[in-house]
Amino acid sequence: MTTAIPDEQQSNILREAQQLLAAGRQDQAIDLLQAALADEPRQAIAHLWLGALFSQQGQSLKAAEHFHLCFSLSPELEKLPSTPNAPAQMVESVHQALKLLRQHFIRLHLKILSAQEARTGKEALRRIRDCIDIQHGRKKPVFADDMQRPGAVYVPGIPPQPWFERNKIDGIHELEKAAIPIREEFLALLNDDEAGFLPYVRQGPGVPAAMQNLAGKSDWSSYHLYKDGERLQEHCERCPETVTAVDRMPMPRCKGNAPEVFFSVLKPGAHIKPHYGVANTKLAIHLALIVPEDCALRCGSETRGWNEGQCIIFDDSFEHEAWNRSDSLRAVLILEAWNPYLSDTEKTALTLLCNAISDWEQPVLEKWLGASGV
Repeated sequence: MTTAIPDEQQSNILREAQQLLAAGRQDQAIDLLQAALADEPRQAIAHLWLGALFSQQGQSLKAAEHFHLCFSLSPELEKLPSTPNAPAQMVESVHQALKLLRQHFIRLHLKILSAQEARTGKEALRRIRDCIDIQHGRKKPVFADDMQRPGAVYVPGIPPQPWFERNKIDGIHELEKAAIPIREEFLALLNDDEAGFLPYVRQGPGVPAAMQNLAGKSDWSSYHLYKDGERLQEHCERCPETVTAVDRMPMPRCKGNAPEVFFSVLKPGAHIKPHYGVANTKLAIHLALIVPEDCALRCGSETRGWNEGQCIIFDDSFEHEAWNRSDSLRAVLILEAWNPYLSDTEKTALTLLCNAISDWEQPVLEKWLGASGV
C-alpha cells in the first residue's frame, strides 16, 4: 500500500503537472499523469489529481475510477476533511472526490433498485430504498435504539433486537451437531505453529479507536475460511468437516463482503472494547468451542456467556464487547446469517446492490494493480 505522502519521484511528477496546469495545458498534464501511473500505478495522489482533471472535463466515470484507486491505495485520505490543520487545497480535493464517488454509487444503486422494483413493486422494497438514501447521505438515519449504530448499512423498520434465540435461526441445530468435529479441526490447527492464525485487527491506517489496543497483536487472533466473501481454499481443505457444516447454513453471499467465517481466539486477559458492526441486515453467530470461566459478551444492555457446543446469536450493529478474564484461551467459530426480519425480496435486492459495487470496483483494481489488487 502506498503512502499518502508522495516520495521525491512522485513529487517531481506532481510539480511538473502543476506547471502544465498553470500554463493552461490541461491535456498535457493528463497525459503526464497517465504515463506516470502506467509506469507506477500505486501513486495515490497522482490518481487523485488525475481524477480531478477528468471530473473537470465532465468524464465522471474515468474520474470515479481514479478516485476509487486513490482511496483504495491510501484509505487514510478519506478522513482528511475531518483532520485538524490539513492543507485546505488537499481537503477540498478529497471532499470533491468523495462527493463524485458517492454520486457514482448512488446512480449505480438506484439503477439496480429500479430494476428490482419493476419486478416486485415499490412497496416490497421501500425499506431498501430508504437504506440507500441513508447509506449515501441523502437521508439521516433515525435509529430505533440508542445502542444501535451500524457503520455502513442500516435498513430502517427492522425491529431493534440485540439477541436472537437459537431456535429462531435456520440451520443452527445442524451446525451444533457438528460441534465436536469442528472443535477437533480447530485444535489440530491450534497445535500447528505454521497453521496461520493472524491478529484479527491488522495494523495500518483506518483502525478504529476502539480497536487500537488489539492492532497487530495476537490477543485476538483468527483463522479465516471465508474472508470478504472469498473462500480461502487452502484453509478450507484443512477443515473439511467445518466447511461442510457452515456451507449448509443460509449465509449472506455478497461479492467482496460476505460470507465471513473464521475461528476466533481470545487470549487470557484480552478485551475487545465496545464497538459497532457494519450492518443491521445480518447477525453474528458464535459456535462455542473452548470456553473457560469468566468469559462473556455484552450486546446492547445484556451480557451472555458461551456454552461449549452451542451457538449464541446477536445483531452486532448494536454496541458490543467481549472479554476473557480467565487464565486460558477462549475459542469460537464465527459466521453470519441474514437478519430474519428481512424478506426474501429484500435479501435479494441487498445482495444485488452489494454485488454491483464489487462488480465495478474489482475490475478497476485489477486493471491498474493486477490480480493481487491493493
